[in-house]
Amino acid sequence: MLWSVPIVLFFSWTTLTSKSPMHGQPAYTPAVTWHRWIETTGEYLALAFYRTQATGRWAIAIYAAAIGAALVSVEGYHLQVC
Repeated sequence: MLWSVPIVLFFSWTTLTSKSPMHGQPAYTPAVTWHRWIETTGEYLALAFYRTQATGRWAIAIYAAAIGAALVSVEGYHLQVC
């Protein structure tokens, strides 16, 4: 576990700075944006629920609210038990 941080940092640095054939290609360039998160979450939910098309934004919002409610209720339960 102690080695995981230096390994990840080294891998990330070499991946982002190397001059490989994929470097600079839009499909292989990391994009951390709200639009990309919505797109990948929709694809994930479609795979998780055996759908043929990506899940829409409202379904993602409902899913996120359900996960948030579950986390709050578990944390509340954990505080009551302890």
